[in-house]
Amino acid sequence: MRRLKIIIVSVLVFFMVVGVSGVVVLRSRTYQPHDDALTWLEQASKHRGYYLFEADDADVNVVFYPGGLVKPEAYAGLAARMALAGMRVFLVVMPLDLAILNTNAIEAIMANHPSGLPWVIGGHSLGGASAAIWLARQPDQADGLFLLASYPSSSSDLRASGLPVISIRASADDILDMDNFFETQDLLPVETVYAVIEGGNHAGFGHYGPQRGDGEAIIDRTIQQQETVVLLRQWLEDGFG
Repeated sequence: MRRLKIIIVSVLVFFMVVGVSGVVVLRSRTYQPHDDALTWLEQASKHRGYYLFEADDADVNVVFYPGGLVKPEAYAGLAARMALAGMRVFLVVMPLDLAILNTNAIEAIMANHPSGLPWVIGGHSLGGASAAIWLARQPDQADGLFLLASYPSSSSDLRASGLPVISIRASADDILDMDNFFETQDLLPVETVYAVIEGGNHAGFGHYGPQRGDGEAIIDRTIQQQETVVLLRQWLEDGFG
């Protein structure tokens, strides 16, 4: 019995060490926000699990899932600009900075902030894919989806949902898998709006780059984010596409 206990304890210690090591590795590879993003963050209120960027005369609630291994604060600039354009933005903090680990994060936000305004979910890269996973499971729980340099996974079939969707990418994005991007368009409604920001890249949707493997942008990230907000605002005003 004593030997068995020693074995069990040894196994538990092994997995604890592996787990801690894994977390350390993930954190060492996580992209941190630039200082200018932290300046934008001052416009938000901090809540448990998310930042809230309030908007004057908001006409929509937007839940934003960050890209994989990118700190949510890196998207403060984009979120703040969205709020200035009349969107009430909830920027979600994800476990280990991986939205795939908490695809239903929107549910707690909706419960804590009951609202008569429409709810739109989406995000950047892995964040957008994770948002699509949640929405495909309960398409009647939100009113639209936005994808930034992202595409749905093979299990996220939204074709028959009737939901408005907008997909925005950048022309110098060398991280987005274009084969998968085009192949998965069949999983989205035929009315999906597609837009390309010329000269932008993958990391330009946030303030954290450069990102390994990305293309070189020929426009400033500020311009890329401003164009993103214009496209989102137009989509909303057109009745979500």
